[in-house]
Amino acid sequence: MSPGQLKAALPSRVPAGFTQGEGERKVKVKGSYPGKERPGRSGSECTGSEVVFPVNGRFQVEVRSSNVCDLPLFYKLIGSMNLAGLPR
Repeated sequence: MSPGQLKAALPSRVPAGFTQGEGERKVKVKGSYPGKERPGRSGSECTGSEVVFPVNGRFQVEVRSSNVCDLPLFYKLIGSMNLAGLPR
């Protein structure tokens, strides 16, 4: 299954505090995986954040938080994951 097919097969969910596309950026996760990050804000207040990306055309990795907008912490967590070890 290609990443496009994977995206089409999974329901699109927008977490609380986000509107589709609000503050969304395209990112490369671990230098290999194209994905999106969304910092959630209501005015100047943090409502949460999200980083989402497909791996090996089979898995969608989602890291989300409520009331935490520390994206470097997300990337530290993602950096500790053995994504290359996931089956193809």
